[in-house]
Amino acid sequence: MKFDIVVWGATSFVGQLVAEYLVEHYVKKGELNIAFAGRNKQKLEPLAHKLNVPTLPILIGEAQDETFLTELAKQTKLIISTVGPYALYGEPLIKACVEQGIDYCDLTGEPQWIWLMLQRYEAAAKASGARIMHCCGFDSIPSDLGVLKLQQLAMQTHSQPCQQIHYRFKNSKGGISGGTFTSMLTALEQIGKDKKQARVLKTPYSLMSEKVDNMPYQTAVKGLEKDPVSGQYLAPFIMASINTKIVHRTNSLLGMPWGKDFLYDEAMQLGAGFKGWRKGIALVSGLLTFGVLASFSFTRSILQRYIVPKPGQGPTMDTVKNGFFNVELYGSTANGGKVTLKVTGQGDPGYGSTCQMISETAILLLQKTPEQTGVGFITAASGLGLDLVDRLQKHAQVTFTQLSVD
Repeated sequence: MKFDIVVWGATSFVGQLVAEYLVEHYVKKGELNIAFAGRNKQKLEPLAHKLNVPTLPILIGEAQDETFLTELAKQTKLIISTVGPYALYGEPLIKACVEQGIDYCDLTGEPQWIWLMLQRYEAAAKASGARIMHCCGFDSIPSDLGVLKLQQLAMQTHSQPCQQIHYRFKNSKGGISGGTFTSMLTALEQIGKDKKQARVLKTPYSLMSEKVDNMPYQTAVKGLEKDPVSGQYLAPFIMASINTKIVHRTNSLLGMPWGKDFLYDEAMQLGAGFKGWRKGIALVSGLLTFGVLASFSFTRSILQRYIVPKPGQGPTMDTVKNGFFNVELYGSTANGGKVTLKVTGQGDPGYGSTCQMISETAILLLQKTPEQTGVGFITAASGLGLDLVDRLQKHAQVTFTQLSVD
């Protein structure tokens, strides 16, 4: 193989951050051999010069060109894809990686697309030895690995896993890029046309590795609610739709170690009293308004044309580098044990922190053998486990801190 990693979509907003991270931390130290790939040579070459690696290989091709993507896959051990919406542009690359038996990581938060890729390519990926890992950024690393780490703590302290875990997004500083908005609008458009994809979006078990009968009903925060335990107001967390599915897929890929009755939900924690209520009203109203506008083609086109950022646009670099996220997970075991874990990240969660998470995930995946990770469509937690927790804490400014055990 000529390359360890190819960054596909290196000039997208997050692709540039991934490229910069890999170059500064690994390429310039001689620890990694990478290439940039995309469709625009006039953007890729300036990026290489900006990062002071003017001789870095540049590979030019289109996202729908299967011949090019096949040749791309033949030249590398792993491809990091930042080209979204994945539902529009992602399948040909998945097909090429599966056919060539090479590894792949992406940042998708589109469950309906992941479900479709599983239907079409999971068996072939297992046969070829390809390792396909979706959701390697803010969605869904903190959720996936946070649950894994919390379950380890529960086993150590209570000798049984948590039967229920609540994920609470407490606060953050960051922004949303045009690519993310486009992915959200594309997903809403597709599920409006396809009832199967709509069911996938609504069902937390839809990405499990195999169907299990009599799974329990998973509660979800759908509006403004008051947490009876903390007294704080809760509101829907926009990433819950993908994160809950990845957590349940991990449980299934690991052989259901947390049980078939494992319950998991996610919500935003907004604070108590009038201040928390006011924040909740504003947030829920905004989500409802966006959802209504995004549900109709005419208003959706207005959002895309005049309101949301365009693809390639995103938060300022100050926000990217100085942002943060703070999440807490509360677990309870069948015998009444309690465990609490805090997960934090430095950098805008969707970009500054995400570029570190996907880069370090990809590097660890390369270091692991297929016998260690499994093959096919794996998750970060099922394939890389607690070794990835350790790596992210060491290299990616992501922390997993035990807060309490009762």
